[in-house]
Amino acid sequence: MNFLIQKPNPLTIAQYLVIGGLVSITISPPLANIFIALSLIATLSFSTIRNQLIDFFKTKLGYACIAFIAVLFSGLLYGIESNSTITSSIWGWRKFLMLPIAAAIFVNAPHAKQNLINSFWFICLILAIYSFSILINPAMQLSEKHSAGIVVRNYATQGIFFSAAAIIAFANTLNQKFPKWIRTLSGLTVPLFILNITHVSIGRSGYVALIVMSVSFIFLNFSKVSILKRIVVCLITIAAITGTLVSTKTSQLRIELAKSEFQSGIMVAEETSIGARISFWKNTIEMVPKYIFLGTGAGGFEKAYSIQVQEKIGAEGLVTADPHNQYLKLLVELGLGGVIIFLLIIFLLLKQKSSDPFRPIGLATLFAICATSFANSHFSTFNEGQFIWIITGSLLASETFSIQRKTS
Repeated sequence: MNFLIQKPNPLTIAQYLVIGGLVSITISPPLANIFIALSLIATLSFSTIRNQLIDFFKTKLGYACIAFIAVLFSGLLYGIESNSTITSSIWGWRKFLMLPIAAAIFVNAPHAKQNLINSFWFICLILAIYSFSILINPAMQLSEKHSAGIVVRNYATQGIFFSAAAIIAFANTLNQKFPKWIRTLSGLTVPLFILNITHVSIGRSGYVALIVMSVSFIFLNFSKVSILKRIVVCLITIAAITGTLVSTKTSQLRIELAKSEFQSGIMVAEETSIGARISFWKNTIEMVPKYIFLGTGAGGFEKAYSIQVQEKIGAEGLVTADPHNQYLKLLVELGLGGVIIFLLIIFLLLKQKSSDPFRPIGLATLFAICATSFANSHFSTFNEGQFIWIITGSLLASETFSIQRKTS
């Protein structure tokens, strides 16, 4: 795989900066921040990229992005929190800017898109090998805060990232433009990533991501195959992955634990992962009628939630800044209008005219994060958020809005 085939110019430099940001998320958030900041500087400094960014903001998706940013800032006018807290929350959403920036940088650039997914696959491959090496020699574990074999930010992030890497590897295996040895190597890494997800990465988000990404990619990538055949293959895929999860001791225990926590959480609020989420969801739903129109303003969830549970005891009275549901959090903080705009962005991403295999990979990843965000806030967390906005911005970058201009 030739990662450096293009001649250096402002546009390709910006593309590699975004790639550096994506790859760095897996190993060093501070380094990722540096790459992201440099890609923003490049976007604003060079007229070619700047003009493509302007073109993006003239599209429906661009208008929706502007509207979402405006809703975030509107909390400064009416939010229940202090301006400093609201500003801090808005700053936390800076990762969202990678959607328009990556779209402007990767528009009409299939080679750069291939470089991006190849780079992400390669770093995940190195990390997966290192992860398995730790199981053989525990002394190789560099961080004591992680369980054995967790080499990314946490086990949930590792599962999601390795799921995406498995899909990329599968796509490269099918790509007839690659030499046979590359397709074979890519194919061999698919089970490696799956084994790590089922045996090492104990995050249930990773299990969900693997199933959703696999099914979505198969359904979208083989669009020329009849819908019935695709449905049959998707059902077989679901059965195969589910069978692997329930037959593997590590993932089996995690699934059984989730079932137990869910059942106990339904009966009575429990201070467990699932039990706490159920309590958070119940309390947050009770808050919705009060904040459905304007919301609390960005960053106001924790203050509003603390008022909601001030007379409750036990697990139901625990205060949280995150209900572990992206959509409920957005509904309370930004109101119904903010949620509608957010969902509109998701819908418009589905309509972007990107080429294969980038569109199936991008949408499969987007669907997975949409699914995991019912029990987390992955669109706004640092690792998953940075990851999904870069992936969707770059891989789904429309190939119709940009006007080609000379590089400055």
